[in-house]
Amino acid sequence: MVERTISLDEDGDSVKYGARRPLPAGLYSFLCIQKGIADDMMRLELRFERNLIVCSTAVVNILCQNNIAYAKKLFNEAIRNHDEKSWRIIRATNGIEQALNFVEEGFERFAEFDRLEKNVEIVDFDAVRLTSQRLLRTTREMCEKMQIEKLLQEFVELKIDIISRIARNLCADLDQLKGYYNTREVTINEKIEGTLECCYGLVDDVKGLLLPNCFKISTKFLASSLEIEVRKFLKQKQTADYYSNIYIALKYIYEMLEIENEKDIDLLKNLHLNSFSTNDLILSYYDSICEKIERSTNFGNVPNIDIQIQHSKIEPKNANDLMEIAIQIKLVKMSPMEWIDILSDRVDYFTKFELLPKVLFPSNKFDSPMTNPVPQSTTPQWKELFEIRVPLDSFFTRGACLSISVFDHELQADRLIGRGFIPLHSVPSTTSTLRIPLLSADFQADNNSDNPFFQLLKAQNENDKNLGGRRRNVIARSGKPRRKLGENGRGQQEKQENLEEPKKTVKDDEQFIKVPHHVDRKSRRRQNSNEPIRAGHGKPQKKKGQRKGPNDSFENDTELPQANI
Repeated sequence: MVERTISLDEDGDSVKYGARRPLPAGLYSFLCIQKGIADDMMRLELRFERNLIVCSTAVVNILCQNNIAYAKKLFNEAIRNHDEKSWRIIRATNGIEQALNFVEEGFERFAEFDRLEKNVEIVDFDAVRLTSQRLLRTTREMCEKMQIEKLLQEFVELKIDIISRIARNLCADLDQLKGYYNTREVTINEKIEGTLECCYGLVDDVKGLLLPNCFKISTKFLASSLEIEVRKFLKQKQTADYYSNIYIALKYIYEMLEIENEKDIDLLKNLHLNSFSTNDLILSYYDSICEKIERSTNFGNVPNIDIQIQHSKIEPKNANDLMEIAIQIKLVKMSPMEWIDILSDRVDYFTKFELLPKVLFPSNKFDSPMTNPVPQSTTPQWKELFEIRVPLDSFFTRGACLSISVFDHELQADRLIGRGFIPLHSVPSTTSTLRIPLLSADFQADNNSDNPFFQLLKAQNENDKNLGGRRRNVIARSGKPRRKLGENGRGQQEKQENLEEPKKTVKDDEQFIKVPHHVDRKSRRRQNSNEPIRAGHGKPQKKKGQRKGPNDSFENDTELPQANI
């Protein structure tokens, strides 16, 4: 029955199926056969309820079995070697999907559910409906897994050349592109726009050829293939801007592919973390510590320190001065420590206040006040008042915090008893009493072992040392590439390392996507997105220049404050 309907030649009248996509020529004959089974059901004059129930269920089962057989035949025909293999795969995939939709949309009409509902009890009717829906669901899952997904995976493999060129162009640095074009320098915006334009053309073609559900299935294979190629060409030990630009471009590409769970993609996670600048990583590190302390309710047997704290705004005296926030802190007391024996160990407590991180609050501009030591006291009470002033924008920066450290004064070196953290943006505007847990150095060591920001800080610190503390941005604020290492006698540029030397899949003159001088921005749907894509704590790179973060004034400070992390 199915044999004579198998044909993957072009069907010129695909509009009659409600889809302007390539469909197999034999699909119409197959759907007519399916409709004929329903017509035979309508001619039966069934008097007994059980016969009506059996026939209705049998019709749905026959329609599903025919779909499975039809999908297998189309699959076997499509995977054969042929000059038009790509088109045959598209027609086979759309044909299977259209056959499934035909039965799923009309099974109640084909199986005479109206007559069934009038002549049988509601319990039996619900059982027949549930059985039919289960048959349809099982049939779709089987066809999608065994035929549609395999066909679409084969289709994506036929597009590997263009996917590889997109990934190669995305991961290339400006020096590589300059050597390819020879005639002019290429800006990072031109590179990304050319890559996205090529990717948009690929996605638009695939979307125009496949039915909606087939396109949705194909996007995961396109995304997976692109991820493999990007990992192949991705460079190691690059600047944060290098990874940030790739991250932003991939976000746009995944939006084109209508990928729903972008957060579950490991490549995006890694690029997002590596797209943080050193300053942003340090801020994120302290922000994660404060969040972990706020979420935790039990720190074990650790001492606490009680303080009274509030903040108030200070209006600038001159028009050119910046508005500041004054933080008033009054120390009250500290809880006793059970593990310290006052009789055998001399303990002289003192407290130190410190604004962290140092990239935001350098020591030469912000003081770190300390209390006087309280000699030999298990429950010291200082009752001293301090005021610390910070700029308004720094006060509301995520990651900016006040560190309260309690030390034991020693002749040779002071011993850290515990340290607490208060996010600056959480300091109340009215006087409030807070109990701050004093966490030991072991807590920070345990936190650093599984903190992704700390691990990236270590990696970036090693990279900064290898580069001699010099960092290079991909694009300057003016939109032009910055001066490269090696110019004006500053030494030769460091040789970049690749994860793996890629195999050449295209000709030498087709390695990269040609970037047009003027890209038609109106043709891209990504321009309709109103929500900016954020990388780290700053805004994405703008077309007219580099983003300006809250810590630009400290961007030259690339060394990690080892004593404070």
